[in-house]
Amino acid sequence: MKTSICKANKIDRNETKDKTLPSRTSPWCGRVSTSVLSKTKKIIYRYNNIEFKWLKFTQILCGIYILTITFTFSGTLGIFGGARDRKTNFIVDPNNDVNTRNGIIEYSVNPVLNGNGESATISRAIVASSTVQMLLLGLSRFSGYFMYPAIVCVFWTKFRATQAFVDKTPLRVFCIQDTHRLHVYCGWVICIDSCLHAIFHLIRWSLQRNLKRLLFNHNSGITGSIVIISTFIIVIPMTVLKKQLKFEIRKYAHYFFWTFCIAMSFHAPYQAIPNGGFCAFIFPVLIISYGLDALYVKCFMSERINTVNYKVMQSGVELTMPVSKRFQNGLISGGYGYIMLPWIDKNQWHAFSLYENPLDTSIRHMFIEKRGDWTTKLHRKIKSCSTTSRPVWLSGPFPSPYNNAINFDNMILVASGIGITPALSAIEAHRDSRRINLIWVVRDASMLVFFLENAKLDEKGLNLIFYTGKESLPDSTGKYHQHFNDGAQHIKIINGRPDLSYVIPNIIEFVDKGGINWEKALLMNKVNEDEEVGSPGTTCDDCFSDCYDDEDEEDEEEEEWSRPLVPFTKSASRKTSIGDLSGGLEDTWRALSMPKVWKEKVGTRNYIKTSMAKDHLETLGLLFCGGRNKLLENLIRE
Repeated sequence: MKTSICKANKIDRNETKDKTLPSRTSPWCGRVSTSVLSKTKKIIYRYNNIEFKWLKFTQILCGIYILTITFTFSGTLGIFGGARDRKTNFIVDPNNDVNTRNGIIEYSVNPVLNGNGESATISRAIVASSTVQMLLLGLSRFSGYFMYPAIVCVFWTKFRATQAFVDKTPLRVFCIQDTHRLHVYCGWVICIDSCLHAIFHLIRWSLQRNLKRLLFNHNSGITGSIVIISTFIIVIPMTVLKKQLKFEIRKYAHYFFWTFCIAMSFHAPYQAIPNGGFCAFIFPVLIISYGLDALYVKCFMSERINTVNYKVMQSGVELTMPVSKRFQNGLISGGYGYIMLPWIDKNQWHAFSLYENPLDTSIRHMFIEKRGDWTTKLHRKIKSCSTTSRPVWLSGPFPSPYNNAINFDNMILVASGIGITPALSAIEAHRDSRRINLIWVVRDASMLVFFLENAKLDEKGLNLIFYTGKESLPDSTGKYHQHFNDGAQHIKIINGRPDLSYVIPNIIEFVDKGGINWEKALLMNKVNEDEEVGSPGTTCDDCFSDCYDDEDEEDEEEEEWSRPLVPFTKSASRKTSIGDLSGGLEDTWRALSMPKVWKEKVGTRNYIKTSMAKDHLETLGLLFCGGRNKLLENLIRE
């Protein structure tokens, strides 16, 4: 480091003639450069891990744009650009002092922007006759334009037909896959910025003593009040009153977005472009696009399932449905669909994850957990007449974040409760070509038994089921976490909650240290039958268990844990062991027994940060469904 730093600065301490040059130049230079380099790396790392960074960058650009227009002198950017008066340096009506005192500016617009081709006069409530008012105007306009990209994106999250189309094109790689999280982020941006936009305007109008006049008599004040009321009606039921209000009420409150959008369409005159007025174009386009997209879904992406098989469990209902060819070809795997049961409620469509039948690709399964009024009513009716096969309407399929699993070679799927359904779909779609590890937290014993009997997991991966229920598990579940005839084990049922802070890092290290052998065998599809890995009579479970006893055995731990996978010849390979749903690609390399990755191991996180190759780390994907906590968010960032 010292030599390279000196060469970079063209300094050679051995040849320099400057005797006053301190001998500490190179070390000091090296320390400073190392510190700068370290800080630069941290900044780059944090930038790369910013969520929705391109959206936020676009939001900032929109804010900068309107500030530039607002504080530019009138006429500088053309007849429409600029708002400041050159004489006063403030934003006033230079032709009418009465208008300035009333808080408005009237000016003529280009006949091209007027519908009848004649010149017209528009009124804008943007007067700022002091430095404080200029600051308030800048803050209000910046907050207003900062939320424009968020408004577009919040509509995008509901363009279901458009998303399904884009998902089949190369444009998919530029789209944000977790549309629900995007929707939540954009919703908060719209709520907070709308409030800030209104507050700064109201303060400025109050300083001008024009609050009542502009709030109740001017177009901007009236439409702005409607927008703020609509925003509160949409946001409060989904946040503050989420636990107190029924889902149906919260959902119907969301329909006030129509009121929000219509009011915003008239909030500023379109003739003011480019100094405002964009909302008069943006919101009508969004409303029409949303309507056309929803109409296409209802007409061309919805079908009636005439015969449905219902299975009642303690926590919900499982639906088995034959779907059309169009539905089968809609997505490679998984996704979600909206379901409507006319004999429950003709007006309610609810979204649930879909997963494929491993034996019949024309069959889709949907698990509906009993939680709200609608799902409880469904559970009660099916339970009272268990032989029913009444029809349902199904819209979809639509892409979900779990469809992003195809981008990774090694996956860790984290699911809680009914979140297992999209995880099963990802496993079914990719287990033949990828290594998939599962962490499932479940408290319903009947749900656990049902999926154990009907699901097909990846035998090359580690499948950890953490049971948190109070009811005792049936004895039949014991066979799923015992050693099988060939000594392999890929499912482990554990009583208690997982500590993801070391379960996930342990799985990553396990995959990294054994993945080379597994990938090699998968490509060659053959191994030497006489080859042995590990000490005779030592299982992977024994190797992994040693990692938790004594830190002084660190060298031995590394040697043993670096060989967690054992080879299987083609003749010794065994298909999945779960019930009658056997089949699939034969395994080549698997864990001889379940390593205790659910126990804490010292040094795992440090190994991932310092020893793992970055290119290999990028092949690992962490996908989750069924809830997200702070710990999981921190692990994702890390």
